[in-house]
Amino acid sequence: APFYRSVKFLSSPTSIICNIIRSVPARHASNNAKKQNENGETYFQLNDKDTKRVTVREYEGIEYVDIRKFFKDKSTSEMVPTQKGIMLTAEEWKTMISLVDQVDKARSK
Repeated sequence: APFYRSVKFLSSPTSIICNIIRSVPARHASNNAKKQNENGETYFQLNDKDTKRVTVREYEGIEYVDIRKFFKDKSTSEMVPTQKGIMLTAEEWKTMISLVDQVDKARSK
C-alpha cells in the first residue's frame, strides 16, 4: 500500500479550509461559503468568478485538497476543471498550512 494511505489529518480538511476562508476579506465572504459540486465533493471558490476553487476530494481511497483553475464551458454553461492546479495529500496540505506565515512575510518584502 502507498505510504500516503496511512496519513491522517489532525483535523478535517474541511475545517482547515474553513479557517483559511474565514481569513479572506469580507468583500469575498459571500462567495466563499461551503458548496458541493455535482460529485458531492465539498469546495470553496477563491475568487468572484468561481474560476479558482479549493476542493476536498477522495481518489483511490486517499483524501486530497485540490486547488484548481476552472473555466465555463460555453456549450453547457458548466464550470469545468483545467489541468492548471495541484492536488495535495494530507501531509503536503499540512506542510503548506504550516508555511502560511512565512510565505506572508516573504510576500510583504
